[in-house]
Amino acid sequence: AKLGVGYQYGSLRSLTRLVGPAFAKEIMFTGRRFSASEAYNMGLINRIVEPSELATVTKEYADTLAGNAPLTIKACKRTIAELGKDPNQQDIGTCDRLVEACFQSEDYEEGRRAFLEKRKPNFQGR
Repeated sequence: AKLGVGYQYGSLRSLTRLVGPAFAKEIMFTGRRFSASEAYNMGLINRIVEPSELATVTKEYADTLAGNAPLTIKACKRTIAELGKDPNQQDIGTCDRLVEACFQSEDYEEGRRAFLEKRKPNFQGR
C-alpha cells in the first residue's frame, strides 16, 4: 500500500489462507511492520526465540529435519503445496504416487526396524 504495488491473486490467496481475511486486510491495507508477537498471533511465524537462543534452536530444528525420512518430507511438501492450489488445478495423482513411493522405499523398512529396535533410524532417501 505504501509503494503502489499490486499483488497477484495467488499471493493474496496464500496470505489470506494463512492468516485469514481480517489479518490479510490489515497487513495489506496498512503496510506497517508487525512485532514478533503480532506475527506469531497471526500465524505468520511458528515460534519466537530469544536472540541468544537463535543459533541453538535453528541447529536443533535443522538436525530434526535432517534426521527425518527425505521421501516423507518430499511427499508432505508437495501435498501441502497442492492443497494451496485451486481444487481444479491440484495434482492429487502425483501426491498419491509420492506417498506410495514412501511405502515402497528402503527408508520405510528402516523406519519400521528402527522403531522396533528402539533406535534412531538412518534414512538414505531410497
